[in-house]
Amino acid sequence: MGGVGSQLRREEVEELMRKSKFNQKELKRIYRRFARLDHEEKGWVSVDDILTLPELTNHPMRDRIARMMTIDMGEVIDFKLFVETISLFSDRLNPEEKLRYFFKLYDMDGDGFVGEGELFVMLRILVGGSLNDAQVQSIVDQVIQQTDRDKDGKLNFKEFKDMLGETQESFNTKNSNY
Repeated sequence: MGGVGSQLRREEVEELMRKSKFNQKELKRIYRRFARLDHEEKGWVSVDDILTLPELTNHPMRDRIARMMTIDMGEVIDFKLFVETISLFSDRLNPEEKLRYFFKLYDMDGDGFVGEGELFVMLRILVGGSLNDAQVQSIVDQVIQQTDRDKDGKLNFKEFKDMLGETQESFNTKNSNY
């Protein structure tokens, strides 16, 4: 597969196609993009390289997304991890897998829960300066109160999923007249 074939065995390419839902042509295009970042042909790129991607330049969670990519491999990202991460933003990926990724994005300490502090930090990142800390805290308090079914002060994956589902349903209901 062009440059990818020299780096990956056929079975690895097929596995990437299966996991990512990208076809061979798309993987070639993604590889060319990866190769531009890996201009020294090391077989990996750094977090700093990833942060130069135009899609992340102005993304409010750019640092967190880049750090999530390196959890398993230290400070480097190989092509397989690059593809896996890009696939999270594809429409073809299973919604449950996307939710699990976003849950991990919010679960900063990796304990399997999104606590009040983590929710505050992520909301603060998302809203930027448009709300003050008291307003963000008020939103966090409401979210925890409404979605923390077991009343332990934090959200497990199911509660997080329900929170996002309720938000989506509310959004769809409010915008169904347009």
